[in-house]
Amino acid sequence: MLTENKDGYNFPKRGDEYWKFTKPDQFVEISKQACQTQFQNNINAQSPAQATALYNLDGMGKIEFVLQPNELLFDQSDRRITSTLELGLKNLYQGKSSWIDDIAGVIENRIQKPIPRPFAKYCIDHSQIGLCLWAKGEIVDPVILSYGEGFAGGEHLIHNIIRVSSGAKLTLVEIGNPWSGVNMVNEVHVEPNGEFNHIRIAVGNTEAQSLIHQYAKVDEAASLKSFSLFGNSPLTRNEHIIELPGNDANAHVSGVFVGSGNVSQDDTVFIRHEGLNGTSRQVFRKVLNNGATGVFQGKIHVNPGSQKTDGYQKSQALLLDEKSQFLVKPELEIYADDVSCSHGSTCGSIDNNSLYYLRSRGISKDEAISMLSLGFLKEVLDEIESEVIVESLGELLTDMVNNAI
Repeated sequence: MLTENKDGYNFPKRGDEYWKFTKPDQFVEISKQACQTQFQNNINAQSPAQATALYNLDGMGKIEFVLQPNELLFDQSDRRITSTLELGLKNLYQGKSSWIDDIAGVIENRIQKPIPRPFAKYCIDHSQIGLCLWAKGEIVDPVILSYGEGFAGGEHLIHNIIRVSSGAKLTLVEIGNPWSGVNMVNEVHVEPNGEFNHIRIAVGNTEAQSLIHQYAKVDEAASLKSFSLFGNSPLTRNEHIIELPGNDANAHVSGVFVGSGNVSQDDTVFIRHEGLNGTSRQVFRKVLNNGATGVFQGKIHVNPGSQKTDGYQKSQALLLDEKSQFLVKPELEIYADDVSCSHGSTCGSIDNNSLYYLRSRGISKDEAISMLSLGFLKEVLDEIESEVIVESLGELLTDMVNNAI
């Protein structure tokens, strides 16, 4: 069942098929309130604040941007930006830049069927700010996009547009969730033989309510890999909607969530294979304690004629108490006969034999549970290519698990 607001958007209710595990009411209010915020956008060419220090990324080479509610901060003297990247702010450049107009709202609209997603359309139509980023060549250092403290304590609509040219390579790390509520959309186009690696780190804000969509079109022989790390925010829904129209296209989506208490985190993934020899992976793991809720809804859709498709989907949760719950809905929808597709989902508690083994060697119960939880989660980090980023995330993950026990 859908409800219509004054602008004609049909927002979902709890009875909608893909919202039965997560109540959408809060996101309706967040989106409407955020739409009322008005400000001017500016590009401010100056050195950005060191927003990445919290995540121990300061020791690595990087290209850094800080997005604020009314400006984009960066170092204009960085020649890597002028030589391999074209950038802007959505509301300053939309209608004036053909490459932005070719993506903005177009990729999202292509993938709305058969499942409409009115929150994403509302965000794109009403968003106040967003980074537009076009990678034109191989960018060796990761691009860090930090959401600045100017977003703190308010509701926001954010729409980022990312283009990766044919043969280009881009690693984008999104950091931060300073808002009290956000409806965010990333639209991504990876052109033939392009490579887009994406990491999202959203931890530390125990007040944030986040609805995040990533729409992506991955062309022939192109690759997309996206990893998300979410912490103890009260409500998060993380959606990936990906189409693979070209032959030999590849998409990997993975994520980790650590939650304790009255928190809920929802990963919903829809991948549509349209070409030949396409591959996709969905790998998600969650550690839940003190009544936390984890949700995974994943779908692999294989169009008629998309032969030799290889689709893999696995979701797992470790429940540290009897009140926590893991709600899952894995799906395969296949219309081709020469494919290899599988899905699986499991949840369970700490293995008592492993726990006994560690405690018998003088390790405290909490420390033993932490070690076993980290071992369970760290396998997902193998989905990330950058060893430097994996190392820094390993340290962050250790702190998150210790705080959740």
